[in-house]
Amino acid sequence: MCYKNQQGVYKSVETGGRWVKKYKILCILCCVLLTSCQNTSTVVKPINEVITIPAVFLVNPETNQSIHKKIVEEFNEAYKGQYCVEAEWLTDTEAGYRNKIKQLNALDEMPAIITDVGFDSDFNELLIQKERLVDLKPYIQNSKEWLGAMQEDILKACTEDDGSIYLSSLGNPVHSYAGFVYNKELLKRAGVERFPKTWEEFWECLDKLKECGITPLALHGSGTYWVPMLIATSYISGTPEGMNFLKQKFPDDYAGDSFKQILQMLKKLFLYTYDDALDIEYAQAEQRFLNNQAAIIANGYWINIQMDEQSKEKFGFAAFPQNTLMVSPRMSAWAVTAGYDKKVTDGAVKFLEFRVLRDQKESQQFLGKQKNSIFDFEYKQSVKEVKNIIPNYQINWEQKIQNEFFTENLPFYIRNEVSEENILVMLNQLVSELKSEK
Repeated sequence: MCYKNQQGVYKSVETGGRWVKKYKILCILCCVLLTSCQNTSTVVKPINEVITIPAVFLVNPETNQSIHKKIVEEFNEAYKGQYCVEAEWLTDTEAGYRNKIKQLNALDEMPAIITDVGFDSDFNELLIQKERLVDLKPYIQNSKEWLGAMQEDILKACTEDDGSIYLSSLGNPVHSYAGFVYNKELLKRAGVERFPKTWEEFWECLDKLKECGITPLALHGSGTYWVPMLIATSYISGTPEGMNFLKQKFPDDYAGDSFKQILQMLKKLFLYTYDDALDIEYAQAEQRFLNNQAAIIANGYWINIQMDEQSKEKFGFAAFPQNTLMVSPRMSAWAVTAGYDKKVTDGAVKFLEFRVLRDQKESQQFLGKQKNSIFDFEYKQSVKEVKNIIPNYQINWEQKIQNEFFTENLPFYIRNEVSEENILVMLNQLVSELKSEK
């Protein structure tokens, strides 16, 4: 529900869902009240209608914080008396959030605003085929501000073959690059004065950290293997064959040299992390890194939201070797679901526009800022000097492979309990089954 606090700011509180049904019940009650007033001489004065916009946002299970709370509060304040985003705050992993949205879709109870839409291409395609998403193209074209905030290549990446636009990405990728985040103090303690620029230097750095009793890498196994897989995919991008493999949409064959190199890289990386890394989630790995329990993590600029000002002077940012960063426009894409009253839909679209314009303003301020923390300065330098951009494997690979096959089988491979050959055979067999289902 949305309510006013003592300052008159509209807030949202946790709810259990079923927004569509609640909206219908509210409409029925309004009709009954209006009908009962028709035969009386009492004049009913119109009141300002606040349109409630349901949404589900993720909360980090380790920190109990959500990076989206601030934008919800700012939107509700900016459109006080007109719109109010009613948020359900879901404490779960990224994969758990996506499964929740799928469950709500099956029950025909999806919120008006959904995030992380671009990560699951199959589910996104299903929503489009079933006409469950709102085409944003007319809204974007009718807003000079929104259209002007979108870089042409990003808008193109979010445009379907028929010209429709269902995904609302941020208009500028300045905050969306991923590379290495590292603890300067821990590296210095190990005698490493600057972050490695080659893979050879990278392995030397990890060895020095390990010799000093410092856990080199903050890794995790559960989920899509985001952190270790980010490092491994950046490694194979150094060859034309590897880059071509990463650019493939739903590869037919994982048994080639590129994925073999990824597997070998994963096995080597897990020699430099916690003993229980295969059993923990991303949020736990991130929290351990922020608590100085590991020296390096692969991540994006967004990790800074978990840092205080003092931490931003302690942590640095660096590109992967060979000046490589990862970014994909669809990573930041949100969407508006169909089936709501037009006023709710218009409000949900207005929220997406608000998000893009807010990010545009923050990006301009960020780029123009003269006094920067060490973390921000090194991030800007990495983006400025980047030579190679790799796509996000999470968008191009089947979700069942990432969320089920990796979690169920990679631990056995990394622990030398299953051979590389067997992993590749099982993986290609799953690919064949998935294509048959389609």
